[in-house]
Amino acid sequence: MKVAILCGGKGTRLAELTEGMPKGLIPIGGRPIVWHVMKYFESFGHRDFVLLVGYRAGQFIDYFTSDATPGRSVTFVDSGPDASKSRRLKDAEAHLGGDRFFLSYGDDLTDADLHRVVQKNTASDAVVTITAVRPASPFGSLEIDRAGKVTEFIEKGLFPGWINGGYMVVRPSVFPHLARGEFESSVLPFLAQRRLVDVYRHRGFWMSMNTYKDTQELDRIWGGGNPPWQCRPEGGL
Repeated sequence: MKVAILCGGKGTRLAELTEGMPKGLIPIGGRPIVWHVMKYFESFGHRDFVLLVGYRAGQFIDYFTSDATPGRSVTFVDSGPDASKSRRLKDAEAHLGGDRFFLSYGDDLTDADLHRVVQKNTASDAVVTITAVRPASPFGSLEIDRAGKVTEFIEKGLFPGWINGGYMVVRPSVFPHLARGEFESSVLPFLAQRRLVDVYRHRGFWMSMNTYKDTQELDRIWGGGNPPWQCRPEGGL
C-alpha cells in the first residue's frame, strides 16, 4: 500500500526548532522524525511514500534525495505552507492511485500493528480506519472524598479517552468529500455521522512530538536502546 504522510505544517509549537527547518525533519537519535515514521512503515512492507510537504519543502527534497534508500519510492507534493490537510491530500490524489492507502502524520511514533489496522478496514465498510490511542496524560490527578479531602495522589496515567493517533487506512472514496473543509474538523465528522469511520484500538506505545520536551523524551527513549517504534521484521505480527 502507498503511504501518504502529512508533513507540510510549520510546527508553531516548536518554533524554537522549526524556525530553520520543518517539523518533520527535527532529529530524533540523529535522524528526522519522519524518517523513523517511514522506517516503521517499511518494516511492514510499505515502501511507496507520498510526502505532503509545504513549509520549507525543499529541505525534505534535499534530504531524501541525498539519503536515497534502495527499494523506497518517495514522491513530493508541495501545496504550500498554508494549505489545509484536506487540500494537501486532494493535491496528492493522482499519486495515490485508485486503491486504499495509509495516511499518517509525520511526527507521531508508535508500535501499533499496521497489519491489524489494514485487517480492520478490510472487514468493514469504513472509508477511514483510524488507529485510536490513549496517550499518557501530562498531569497527575487527585482522588477527593465527599468532604473535600484528598484521599490519594495518582501519578500521571493514561488520557481518559481515545484520540486519533494517525496511522489511518483510507479508501479513495474519501476524495470527493475533501472539499467540505479541514480533514479532522469537517471531513472526518461528516463521515462519522454516516458511520463510515471506524477505529483500531491500540493499547501500546504512541507518542506525538509537539514540544521541545517531547523531542528530548523521544531522544531519551531512542538512546536507551530498543525503542518501542524500532523496526519490526517485515510481515511479522
